[in-house]
Amino acid sequence: MPDDDLELGNALDESEITEPMEGRKKKKFFSERVQKMLAYVILVIIAVIVSVTISVFTFRLMNKGNKSNSFAAQSEEYVSKPEPFTYFTMIPQIRTRTADRPAHSLIVKVDIGYDPEDQQVYTELVARTPFLTDMIRNYFSTKTADELSPDRELSVKNELKTKINDYMKDGQIKDIIFTEFQIIEM
Repeated sequence: MPDDDLELGNALDESEITEPMEGRKKKKFFSERVQKMLAYVILVIIAVIVSVTISVFTFRLMNKGNKSNSFAAQSEEYVSKPEPFTYFTMIPQIRTRTADRPAHSLIVKVDIGYDPEDQQVYTELVARTPFLTDMIRNYFSTKTADELSPDRELSVKNELKTKINDYMKDGQIKDIIFTEFQIIEM
């Protein structure tokens, strides 16, 4: 029979038939572990590219109607820069109760701004410190917690400034700030 194979044109050589397939080793450029790691890295890079692309398109689609990304105009009160006042800080922390029923407890520290070149105002503030402390305490004790709410802070400051200026003889104060302001419900 081996002669018949040769006649039929079987081109197999006997050495090829007898050589085992396991003995042959293919030379690989990367090991299987490195190939798997490269595949994962490529998948992660593709995922990042796809997510960034989707994010950019979504952002552009969402902002398509917004032609102006600028802020709303500010009122002159906030745009103008405050004058550089010197602050009289010798008024002690005031603790009082509001006019509410039941009353709220109020803790406030008031600093009074004046023109730094007007030393007469400073002298008068020092001389009137006990009177001003009492006047400020009485002012806050006549107010309710609603009247002292943060949205009404500017009107409270202006009213207090006017009250203090009514008692000043040698000049006028320019500003009032609250360095501490707490309303505690009892």
